[in-house]
Amino acid sequence: MGSSGGGRDISMGVADMKLKAKAKSLAGGPIDKNIQIIRQRDRSKTMSIRRTGVSAEVFTGDEKFEKKIVEKSEEAKKRIRACFLKSYLLEHLDKEQTETVVEAVEEVRFKENDIIIQQGEPGEYFYLLEQGAAEVWITKEGETKPIMVKQYTAGDSFGELALLYNAPRAATVKATTDCVLWAVDRNTFRAILMTSTQEKRNLYEEFLKEVPLLKSLDKYERSAIADVLQPEYFNPQQVIIVEGAKGDKFFVLEEGEAEARSQGKVVMKYKRGDYFGELALLNDAPRAATITALTKCKVVSIEREQFKRLLGKLEDILHRKKEDYEKVNAAVAVSPEDAPAQLPDLPPGAAPSAPSASVSETSTVPSSPTKDNVRGRVVLVVVLRLWLVARIVHLGSSSIGIVSSCRLEERKGREASGEARREEGASMMRRATCQWAASAKQLAERAVAPQLQRRGYADQSTLKKTVLYDFHVENGGKMVPFAGWSMPIQYKDSIMDSTTNCRSHGSLFDVSHMCGLSLKGKDAIPFLESLVVADIASLPNGTGTLSVFTNDKGGVIDDTVITKVTDEHIYMVVNAGCRDKDLEHMENHLKPFQQKGKDVGWHIHDERSLLAIQGPLAAPTLQKLTNADVSQIYFADFKFLDVNGAACYVTRTGYTGEDGFEISVPHENAVDLTKAFLEKSDGQIRMTGLGARDSLRLEAGLCLYGNDLEQHITPIEAGLAWTIGKRRRAEANFPGAQVILQQLKDGPTKRRVGLSAGGAPARSHAEILDASGKVIGEVTSGGYSPCLKKNIAMGYVETGNHKAGTPIQVVVRGRTSAGAITKMPFVPTTYYKKP
Repeated sequence: MGSSGGGRDISMGVADMKLKAKAKSLAGGPIDKNIQIIRQRDRSKTMSIRRTGVSAEVFTGDEKFEKKIVEKSEEAKKRIRACFLKSYLLEHLDKEQTETVVEAVEEVRFKENDIIIQQGEPGEYFYLLEQGAAEVWITKEGETKPIMVKQYTAGDSFGELALLYNAPRAATVKATTDCVLWAVDRNTFRAILMTSTQEKRNLYEEFLKEVPLLKSLDKYERSAIADVLQPEYFNPQQVIIVEGAKGDKFFVLEEGEAEARSQGKVVMKYKRGDYFGELALLNDAPRAATITALTKCKVVSIEREQFKRLLGKLEDILHRKKEDYEKVNAAVAVSPEDAPAQLPDLPPGAAPSAPSASVSETSTVPSSPTKDNVRGRVVLVVVLRLWLVARIVHLGSSSIGIVSSCRLEERKGREASGEARREEGASMMRRATCQWAASAKQLAERAVAPQLQRRGYADQSTLKKTVLYDFHVENGGKMVPFAGWSMPIQYKDSIMDSTTNCRSHGSLFDVSHMCGLSLKGKDAIPFLESLVVADIASLPNGTGTLSVFTNDKGGVIDDTVITKVTDEHIYMVVNAGCRDKDLEHMENHLKPFQQKGKDVGWHIHDERSLLAIQGPLAAPTLQKLTNADVSQIYFADFKFLDVNGAACYVTRTGYTGEDGFEISVPHENAVDLTKAFLEKSDGQIRMTGLGARDSLRLEAGLCLYGNDLEQHITPIEAGLAWTIGKRRRAEANFPGAQVILQQLKDGPTKRRVGLSAGGAPARSHAEILDASGKVIGEVTSGGYSPCLKKNIAMGYVETGNHKAGTPIQVVVRGRTSAGAITKMPFVPTTYYKKP
């Protein structure tokens, strides 16, 4: 084709020279046509390989892979390695694995104006650009004229998405100068990457279970940590961390023993499963101590950014250890022989042990009754009192007696003139501390645990945090526990103002607590259809739908938005509160499915955040941050888009009834993208919390799992019969099909309805009465509508009382208010649907 034809220069690349040779040997037909035939055959072979891992391609480990070695210069190897550091897929490979890939890549060359990859074609190579420059062109759906969206220069890499997601090329890459690239073919890319990821995960998951700090994490979170751990080895007396140096890593000791020294004195000793190095990362401060290997040691490390992202939920525990270090250092300064060899890890909310209390006392309270001594003792008492209040206040009124006793004895200690009285006050404080420590567990179990379990909340110290947590706090977000996460319920605006602003202008929500995942493989659709009611196979590629997981009795396990990216790639999002339950449910069915030889694997997108931009300004604002034509993306459409320089999954959907988008963005780009949305909307789109989100979804008549959907409620009763496709009804091969199909035929005995009533707003479990006063159902969600300026609610009533206009009564706090059944949505939706 050459430079004049703008085609691909096949003869110049090593890999493509082999392809051309095959084409020549194929009987009949021109070479170009034969090349296409061979590519299709190779494509078929690739598709037959089982898939898993990061790309959801199942790699069983039984497939043998022979390493390839292609000669190249050391300078070229350096450039390849530099490119790897920019790739989120390759940066975690260890040295040996990186070198394997470096040796395997093959050189390919293209002339100016040659097409390197063509939009819409299958992807067979991942490219690293060593020399030259190229442009990325995209032809939008329904148009014939391409637009240039990006440029590549030496050191850039591209082409991995088609290999990872088994999708056609999303763009055309055209050489603007003569180019030299390094190409990794699909099989090499898959074998090396998948093998390294799975081996590494298997190696470290069991070890991480033994680390006390990580016991509160579930297996999916430990898997995410296992994927980024980097092993390092140290000989006896070799320094691991230098006191005063800048901290850039967090360490866990896998093998051996080590010790920490501060100012030349031993302050801590470490064994297998202990961790260190977190203090400098928490405070961006120099290393507080020198850590030295006592024996041969193997440690695994996490770099700063990964530490912040993956260990955010453990930050409170780590900060408590920081306090322990400070106590030890204070003790060493006065009496090093009394310093403990190792401080125990304190569980969330635990009282300090007796040794810790004695260290503080030894370092702050001398024996002689001087004025400074009294001041020091008062400071100690005040600090302990504040500590006790902070720990006890949420445990219930039964702890108040302890605090009162402490306050009384503190006052006695301040006012007394004799040392005996002061000593009595301090002694009482210590006894109160021990008393609290002994009874805290019982108090917590009696007063707190039942509420936390019932509401799905967690103790503050164990709450997970999204990447945007600090941004929320800095911008006035009021953080509350929700489904095990610390999430903003509102910002500086009231919930009512935030709700109406979303309808008139727009809102931006952090919904990263929800779980995004991908299913991959040629049997991904049959597998998922064995669990949900949707007709996924009939969806056009790049579109999605709401569906539900059902149990054998037809009840709803959870609702989920499912997108068919391709025939072999499903992207879905499940509720945060149901994450563990849903993943366990899927995994329990996945294993026997795979054992039958089926081709399906999954990947949990814990490396990504999820943002939802909703309202009239959502589309215009998004358009300012992407070169894609947003007007060609319709409701329920899914696209891979570059948004503000980040590789995003964009779905035109939401949970407010407004037009909008849910955007899955890499963690490292989440804060910048959030700021960009707010800036590009000139402040009209505002950060919005869970409070307004609940008001918006209620006004839109959308279900909340745990309220309006439960395991004893079927999709027919919930008014979700439309989620069950005709083919699925005919095949009747989803869980609970017999019950559900019978309800479709005969009608359910109860139905979800909307209603409005006077008086106080009706909340969950409020009784619904008919006009005669008979109980006919109960409210599942309710509140005051900021947009309609009246009370609205959803609930379930007996069939026959479900028609709009039917008079009803609602009982709220013993008072009955008249109302009526109302059509939903209460506020009309504004979804951007295809004409």
